Amino acid sequence: MAALTIDQILQKLSKDAETAPILQTSSQSFIRENIHLFAERSETVVNPTGWQTFICLKDKEPTAIPSKLRTGLNSFRSFLQMTPYQVSSLVPKLKFYKVYTKNDGTYDRQEPINFPDSSLENINSILSSKDHRNDDIALRSFGFDFSNQNPYAAGRAVDCRLSITMANGESLLKERTARKKQNTPGFRFSDLLVRQGTLNHKNFDGEHYEIRVDIGYNYPKNLSQGLKKDIDNLSYSMILTMLDYDITFQQNGVLDLEISYRGRVEYVTRHPRKYNIFKDGGDTDTQQLEAQLQHVKSQLERKGDVPRETNPETAASELDLELLDEVDALQKDVTFYENQLEELKTRNRISKYSQLLTRMKDYGKLFKVSFKKEELLLYGDAFQKAVDVEVGRQLDSNSPDVIGTQALLNDASSRRGSLQKSIEDQINNTTSLGGFQEVNINKLVQIEAEKKAKERNVDLAVGNPAEVDQIYTDANNDVTNDLLTGKVPFIKKPKALDGVALSHPSQKNKKHIYWFYYGDLIDNALKISKTYEDMEKDKVACILSSFNLTTYTRQKDSIVETKRLMNIADVPITVEDFNNFWNKQVVDKERDNYTVFAFINDTIQQLLMPALNVLVFGVPSRDAKIFKTIPMEFPCHGSEKTEEFFTYDLSKSHSKKHSLYKPPKIKESSERLFGTAGATLGIGEIATQEHIPKLSRVSLDKDSALRQRLKSYRSRIVKCNRDQRWSYYLFYETNLNESLSWDGNKEFDEKRGVSHFFMGSASGVLKSVNFSKTERPGLPEMMAERALRSGDLTAQLWRNFEASMSLEGNALFFPGMYLYLDPSTAGFGSIKSSKSLSRVLGLGGYYMVLSVRNQIDGTGWTTNIHAIWQSAPPLKS
Repeated sequence: MAALTIDQILQKLSKDAETAPILQTSSQSFIRENIHLFAERSETVVNPTGWQTFICLKDKEPTAIPSKLRTGLNSFRSFLQMTPYQVSSLVPKLKFYKVYTKNDGTYDRQEPINFPDSSLENINSILSSKDHRNDDIALRSFGFDFSNQNPYAAGRAVDCRLSITMANGESLLKERTARKKQNTPGFRFSDLLVRQGTLNHKNFDGEHYEIRVDIGYNYPKNLSQGLKKDIDNLSYSMILTMLDYDITFQQNGVLDLEISYRGRVEYVTRHPRKYNIFKDGGDTDTQQLEAQLQHVKSQLERKGDVPRETNPETAASELDLELLDEVDALQKDVTFYENQLEELKTRNRISKYSQLLTRMKDYGKLFKVSFKKEELLLYGDAFQKAVDVEVGRQLDSNSPDVIGTQALLNDASSRRGSLQKSIEDQINNTTSLGGFQEVNINKLVQIEAEKKAKERNVDLAVGNPAEVDQIYTDANNDVTNDLLTGKVPFIKKPKALDGVALSHPSQKNKKHIYWFYYGDLIDNALKISKTYEDMEKDKVACILSSFNLTTYTRQKDSIVETKRLMNIADVPITVEDFNNFWNKQVVDKERDNYTVFAFINDTIQQLLMPALNVLVFGVPSRDAKIFKTIPMEFPCHGSEKTEEFFTYDLSKSHSKKHSLYKPPKIKESSERLFGTAGATLGIGEIATQEHIPKLSRVSLDKDSALRQRLKSYRSRIVKCNRDQRWSYYLFYETNLNESLSWDGNKEFDEKRGVSHFFMGSASGVLKSVNFSKTERPGLPEMMAERALRSGDLTAQLWRNFEASMSLEGNALFFPGMYLYLDPSTAGFGSIKSSKSLSRVLGLGGYYMVLSVRNQIDGTGWTTNIHAIWQSAPPLKS
């Protein structure tokens, strides 16, 4: 039986009724296989200086980025190895401040919240006293948890609880601090629950219910200098936003106040109005229509319930016919405005999509490559399945075509290899679609919508909202499809990028792949809505980190893997995928509000991760990427003293002419820890004083100035008010199935921000560790089979264990960080020995922190960590 040739398989796939979806998945696989070429071009040519609206953070060990940032590159060795006597000499220290803001949400001032005596004895005296001769208020406890680093879950990353006991209701209203300015009242505990200033429902939000909390230790003078430095650097400070409160009164009048908080950055990035990427001119029109609709509804409500008597015997004179006419007219107005509002919202959803694509094209951020359909099919899952089916057919045959089958396998690999040079040339030499007279995508959609409305006999102005919505959705899909297929070019010149007309025979049977970089999508979404300006004003930004990605190359009958370092922002996204995402997340959900945090989360989950985890040659990725996030706060660079952050060397990434320009002076109090304010240069733009490149690409392992500032950031931030610090969301990659390449060397791990703990040691902050098995389906059977094959029956004892650790209180650990557990001192033997009990059972090694719970009360400060096993160091030779 003669084996099919590669051309016969490709021809069959090309004629398949499902060719369009097959080509789409093949295009995705093609980009995934060559993603390093796309990413490299973004980093070196398209976006060499980064983006204005967020930070790109690079490190040669990307898995250690959360640990490095959180520890500030400090080892904290003296603190972690404290003796019991040193531990007993420490007293937890809490400082609270009420943060006051102006009506527009900007920072005004802070007032200290003083607790006279929060000892256990004083709390008991308040509870039992009848005449309240003692202090009238005490702090019962403060808890702060760091848990949910999954951006797609509903939980909070920072969850805090403040518990206060007061002698009576007067304690809540009593003025505690002197007035600093005339007409400025001193602090009252009721200020935690009520808002100062003029009430306005549009501004009535969490920014007016913020507190600052500084956490650390008081320590005696006789401690070593190293331990004192560690304790100072372990200080931690948070700006928190109130979620809710509860007041309980006891029979003797004692009042218990419980207040729950979350991190400020979590609140502001979810602000429904302020941080809405849909906020623009269309949003203003929507608000005006909403106001008109509300006005008419209010008029209708003032008319009251009008009786509509149906009894024919009732005289018409008994009814207020004039009032009935007025009500009918108002109800018609309500219907009219509701339809107008729904139609405007529908157009705005489509318009925002078009605006994003048009802006990226105009700024030279939209690109295209073209390949024959048969060439793209070589990369897809469908082609690989067809080859596997043919190979299986030959193996099952009584007279297999061995030579033909081998030729098929070799030809598939060589064909892809021969395409590599063409692929590299196209990607490296591709020109953006900007620079030509643009096509007005919004206008095309409107024309198509009017055409469809006429065909379906629907009035776009007053028609059924559901029908109007469907018309605009269909019109947007048709226009987008025409642009993607080349039927309508993104530019008015009817030629391809190389000057060849799209109707030319050489363009026939080609698949055009339009793409942009993920960083350009986020940057333009924040700029087009001017959300970035609010983020700058509030000192809020995102950090997109680097990650290692495995690329696969099929060579005959084997797959060769290569790890490459790239940044989240440099990942290419196809316009086709973005169109599908927009329909699913915006149009289908009738979404009229998209907060920054939700937009970044959704695009990472539904655009970025599928682009990275797509099948290549029919092979699923062995290191499927998962991205998580943690909030962090850093002091403004230069908040205490003047120092330069970046040395601008524009000649490295731009022409000599650019290096003549100097960066503008920036106020020290507003400088970020990462990067400085500025603007990103587009390709081919000429630098002016208004277009100074912003070096937002930061290398954590190479920037010595940044590393030096990180070492002291924790001790500095407790000296900064809200206006002197930046809040960041760090987006980073994690993979619980990926083994770390680290070898358990304590000195090297400390440089990564990875702390070592020794189980059973007489010194140190670790009090106890409990292990529990991680339930993984099929693991017991797999380990039993492995034990039988190896002849070592003890191998089936190995399991994945999660660790629950209890530590002396500290604010060091956060989800996403790594730590190392050494069980040797507890009698389990070295984890690096193949015969040790710890290695056999799977106890010890590297663990990733999943959640941290802190509680400070009358008994002291305790930190509980829940961590999951990641990997063990290599065995000693």
